[in-house]
Amino acid sequence: MLGLFLTNYYNYCIIISMALLTLTAIIDQAKKIPDRDNLAQWIRDQGKYAPNNTSIRDMKNFVPGCEHPVWISYTLNGSGVNFDISCDGADSQGVAGIVVQALGGLTARETRAINFAEFREIARYLNNRQQRTLNAILNKIKDTIGDP
Repeated sequence: MLGLFLTNYYNYCIIISMALLTLTAIIDQAKKIPDRDNLAQWIRDQGKYAPNNTSIRDMKNFVPGCEHPVWISYTLNGSGVNFDISCDGADSQGVAGIVVQALGGLTARETRAINFAEFREIARYLNNRQQRTLNAILNKIKDTIGDP
């Protein structure tokens, strides 16, 4: 029984580590960008990982506290959590793309186990409005997916 528990715990830790490796890779990309203008464009470009799905726009999916209006929902399937995002601004869409890259594909349990403080490092490369958007999106995910 202990062996099964340790095996499951080990596999669980590997999956969480993979999510953090994705976040680390994103941070490494940001570190290589030489100036704020190029960094701003890079952040906007991350929006390609969070296609804009306007069909999710209703109050239960609304994310308060973002720079631009943002809506987020998710579905669970065999490949984990899949996020749907809708944003009115390119910066917010880019921030959402960073979150989708880091958390997409995890199970609900794995998503709940992520320490969102891990996003502090990427937040260093975001302006204040983008940081607020990141924080609001992460809080909405935590509230929506719920506690274990």
